[in-house]
Amino acid sequence: MFELLALLLPVAAASGWFAATRNSRRVHESYVSGSPSTKTSKFRGLNYRLSEESTGKPENSTYLGGEAAESQIALGNLFRRNGEVERAINIHQDLITESSLSEEQHGQALFELGMDYLRAGLFDRAEQIFAELLDDSLYGESATQQLLQIYQHEKEWHKAIKCTKKLKQIGKIKRGESIAHFYCELAENALKANLLESAKQYVNEAEIADQYCVRTSLVLADIQIYQGLYQEALDSLQRVEDQNPEYILEIIAPMMECYKYLGNISEQIDRFSRLYHCHPILGISEVLVGLLRERDGLDAAVSFFSDQAKRDPTLRGLHNLINLRLDQTQGSGKKLLQELGSISSALLKEKPAYSCTQCGFSGAQLHWRCPSCHHWETIKSKKCE
Repeated sequence: MFELLALLLPVAAASGWFAATRNSRRVHESYVSGSPSTKTSKFRGLNYRLSEESTGKPENSTYLGGEAAESQIALGNLFRRNGEVERAINIHQDLITESSLSEEQHGQALFELGMDYLRAGLFDRAEQIFAELLDDSLYGESATQQLLQIYQHEKEWHKAIKCTKKLKQIGKIKRGESIAHFYCELAENALKANLLESAKQYVNEAEIADQYCVRTSLVLADIQIYQGLYQEALDSLQRVEDQNPEYILEIIAPMMECYKYLGNISEQIDRFSRLYHCHPILGISEVLVGLLRERDGLDAAVSFFSDQAKRDPTLRGLHNLINLRLDQTQGSGKKLLQELGSISSALLKEKPAYSCTQCGFSGAQLHWRCPSCHHWETIKSKKCE
């Protein structure tokens, strides 16, 4: 038995030496046959991963150009997407100091570093990076777009206007609606500060940027109401109907404000009747019913609303009709209507007043820029449903 083992040991040793030699030759041949960039990329990638596992930090070695740099940029982007922003920043910061990078690679690394800062919420640093890239032939456009997002977030409207005009010149913005909204933001701020001339000038600029922007008419009406120019404000509000009838409900409150000072309920009924005839929306009919009730009495209001509810049945319309009928009803019938009114009221509370046509965000008030998807003029009223 021992004699057999003694004979087998040299054989096993020789086999092991032969296998190791053969494997070493294969590795050497594979390395020699590969391109320099491929070898650099492989070894740098391996180096990085080993360094990450041992220290938890990116390797502080000199990066090379070519595929190695591209691999590091991609790795940094992967860290950013996974929420490891600090690692991404370290990788891209080290890359931009590497002198062997091509101009394109340096621009790419710099842009990705700006995206890292943006993801980390470091808007001032991101702004500096993207501003540095504005004249870059490859990344200037993307840097401008990112700066536009930063300026909107920071409410730096003058800078946002400058970026938008630049993008519009190269055909990346088809309409001037964003520029108009930026000017409207400035106008509203000026109005709050009682700077009426500045507010009016900003509205004029908004109208030049986009004559169909509803917000310009609404802001101008606010300025005129503030000055006591109620008839002029009504004329401004009337423009909304031609600009975009989807926002017709937004003119009701300021129109009511104007008529509070102008009086003349008959003229008010005529104006809202014409609006309702062109746009049979429940929000308009609710105002009209209130005016009819004030001038002609409850029966006239109930008659109008009953006809409207039959032509265009809605939950809100039913709720309002129930409330009107309550004032006409006595006894057990009134109790039943009260119960139905409570049910319809509870159902209406579940329905948001506004929603975004782009992402579905819903809320109780109009936002000109959706807080969720950040698109302009995508939030519309649901009161007519």
